Amino acid sequence: MKKVTLFISTAIVLIISTMSCNDSKTIQEYLREEEQAIERFLKKENFDVTTKWPGFEAFQKNDKLYYKTDGTTYVYMHIVDIGDTARKVTTKDWVQVRFESLTYIKTYVSGDTTRYAFADVGPYYASQPLEFRYGNSASYTADLSGLACAGWATPLTPDFEGAVGEGAIVDLIIPSVSGNSTDNTNFQPVYYKRLKYTRFY
Repeated sequence: MKKVTLFISTAIVLIISTMSCNDSKTIQEYLREEEQAIERFLKKENFDVTTKWPGFEAFQKNDKLYYKTDGTTYVYMHIVDIGDTARKVTTKDWVQVRFESLTYIKTYVSGDTTRYAFADVGPYYASQPLEFRYGNSASYTADLSGLACAGWATPLTPDFEGAVGEGAIVDLIIPSVSGNSTDNTNFQPVYYKRLKYTRFY
């Protein structure tokens, strides 16, 4: 009897495990779903995307223009204001950041159009900026909110006409691959509206 019970228990565990494996998605499927959500978001917002660097002036002429960076850790960015280009970030500088709002793209294109304001990440942040250390990838997820990510640092790199300066304002669509650890785990792309680099120090 014990052998029969053990056999049945083992069979049930194997069946459940097999069902779980069949129901789970591959990483490629999750990434494709994320790409489709971004594509729907771009279409919904009537954003134009280019993969060729358009120059700072092009963003001023077209407020719907987004540049998609290349590589595996890519972002979409729109430069609203280039800031003080005499004040550029240097490696190991701390960068303070504020933003107008953030939107979780997958839920947005599914019908939940909620946008979260900067203060919504917690009462402390209503008065305090978020920050990360440029060139130190560990700091991109070390801020108290857990929001900081590699995608925030992208517009500061010298790849784009020498980069934006202190006080620059950008709109960013950050896929999970360039997002914070939570977004990366959940394959969650995020749209940051009017993200401002308030201070380098």
